[in-house]
Amino acid sequence: MCCFFIAYKSLQPTDLAGLQGEEVHLPVFVGIQQNRIPFDFTNAMQRLGEHARYVRIGGIGGIGGAGRNALDFHLAFYLGELVQRDPGRVFRVVSKDGGFDP
Repeated sequence: MCCFFIAYKSLQPTDLAGLQGEEVHLPVFVGIQQNRIPFDFTNAMQRLGEHARYVRIGGIGGIGGAGRNALDFHLAFYLGELVQRDPGRVFRVVSKDGGFDP
């Protein structure tokens, strides 16, 4: 099973067609400024069922703060938690933020 972490604040994919039919885990990290997500993307998330979920960062109903790198830090923490639990799984971070490159 592959796990794709999407930092929606920096990169908004238009669809998830390449992930249909694959066994994936897909947390999508959404910042406090993301109040609208396109229908095609949300529909694709719904088709992935329990394998996809939104993680809202900051604001009412969200976790943590709304600082400049809050979303990136939460994503990195969540990634670390899953790597510790399942070190054999493949993890990918989908983001325009070069800080995840290493």
